[in-house]
Amino acid sequence: MRKLRVALAALMFAAIVFFFCDFTGIGADYLGFTVRCQFVPAIMRASLLTVAILVLLTVLFGRIYCSVICPLGILQDIVSHLASLRKKLRFAYRRGKTLIRAVVLLIFIGLMAGGLCAWGALIEPYGMFGRIAANLFAPCYRWGNNLLADWSQKAGNTLFYRVEILASGAALAAVVLVILVFLAWRWGRFYCNTICPVGTFLGLLSRGALVRPRIDKSRCNKCGKCARICKASCINSSEQKIDADRCVVCLNCTTQCPQKAIAYRFPSKIDGPREASKQAAAGEKAGEPSKGEV
Repeated sequence: MRKLRVALAALMFAAIVFFFCDFTGIGADYLGFTVRCQFVPAIMRASLLTVAILVLLTVLFGRIYCSVICPLGILQDIVSHLASLRKKLRFAYRRGKTLIRAVVLLIFIGLMAGGLCAWGALIEPYGMFGRIAANLFAPCYRWGNNLLADWSQKAGNTLFYRVEILASGAALAAVVLVILVFLAWRWGRFYCNTICPVGTFLGLLSRGALVRPRIDKSRCNKCGKCARICKASCINSSEQKIDADRCVVCLNCTTQCPQKAIAYRFPSKIDGPREASKQAAAGEKAGEPSKGEV
């Protein structure tokens, strides 16, 4: 499941980056769905079907929007992965900043309802990524294209042609990118679980997600490795709990647990039988009769 998640996220990220960088019209013709499936843009377009699908996906499978669809989330994952090459187990469980998240969400709703969408876009994930991609990634892409155009024209080839390079908002985009890179390098998905209004809203829905990472307490030995690899800092290994509202379903914990105690699953497949057998075994050790002996 983790490999599938990574593959889908990589494809989505590449498609969105190309959509912003492309100047031929191909991106607009074939990759427009990458914009239409984003949460806030869908709300602004009053695309109720898209919003309903994203809400349903979250209720069923947790915050897969944050790990597979949101380009800003995927960008943070890339930065976090690079940081993990230096130090793999670098995180720790932290309590959620509930008050801060609620205040930021209310401010965002107020800005959008008041028609101040440009201000709301300063903290909204797709708007932030769009600013970075349009003002930093796209100019670099066009600069590379112009180099190829100069080279191909000297060789008598007209396959490439020069295009104008525009980056009027590069300074602001660079500041935003530096801040995001710093946060992701140090604390993984800190932005997603503290500032992002979409993450906060979807987190409320994902608390009761049908399928989500769950800990099999009969296997867990509380070693804490899952907590140290969780970029959302939402796994409390000492209490064997996962904060579902902050979990972005990256599924790193499911592949790194030495005891194979964490799985992305339904609630009843493992919990009931194993927990009952564990309790029965504990009772027998203490000299107490099991349920079958009563």
